[in-house]
Amino acid sequence: MKARAGATQRVEWAVRDEPPAERVRSGRDQKARAGATQRVEWAVRDEPPAERVRSGRDQKAGVVVPAHDEQERLPACLAALRGIPVVVVADACTDRTAEVARRYGAQVVEIAARNVGAARAAGVRALLRRGVSWVATTDADTLVPPGWLASQLRYAARGWDAVVGTVEVTDWTGHEPRRIAAYARHYARDPAPVHGANLGFSAHAYVTSGGFPPLRTGEDRALVAAMTAAGHRVLHTPQVRVITSARHRYRAPHGFGHFLTTLG
Repeated sequence: MKARAGATQRVEWAVRDEPPAERVRSGRDQKARAGATQRVEWAVRDEPPAERVRSGRDQKAGVVVPAHDEQERLPACLAALRGIPVVVVADACTDRTAEVARRYGAQVVEIAARNVGAARAAGVRALLRRGVSWVATTDADTLVPPGWLASQLRYAARGWDAVVGTVEVTDWTGHEPRRIAAYARHYARDPAPVHGANLGFSAHAYVTSGGFPPLRTGEDRALVAAMTAAGHRVLHTPQVRVITSARHRYRAPHGFGHFLTTLG
């Protein structure tokens, strides 16, 4: 069923206890009543793709989402990307990830590498074959806000070759307060965090930097380092942000999810 043009939809995640963003900012060890559930939601405009990315002028853009057994989280991710060309790379999936992606109108590339670097690279190749000049990447457990891609394209129009944004966690279910506080301290000290869940770059910068290496972890940092070494203009900005999960059953062996378990 397709919503009428211009209709507003709601994409929401359940958040246990108090809003974790507030806990991080305040550093307080507050806790809401047991079992309380709040909703974090963004309005998503069901608009034509040209309207969503017009601020990039003549840029043709698309998004890559690597996914390994993500049938549960993928719908919210893709709903937030509605109206944008998306390639979902279903990597060694044993569930209905590919079916879900197709239902949401995404192009699906299926591989069996069990390697996020290889998955992102396969998705970028698919977009480059479609003539895309700007590629953004996010993750299946991540929710992008309205205007996310348009924000990247505005920076591209100003001459930036890559845009590296930040991530925010809004559901800390199962994590102790000390870990939340440790994450806030670490993030505040990191002047240039890199997340494949919130990254964009020009096709030219990507190709001339060698692309995503086939790494199971750290492929995002490796690409950004290669772009910087190649002399491309890389912008690190907190003005482009996404919401990502702090799930315990993470996919990358030493990625963001694993990093959280080392804190506190």
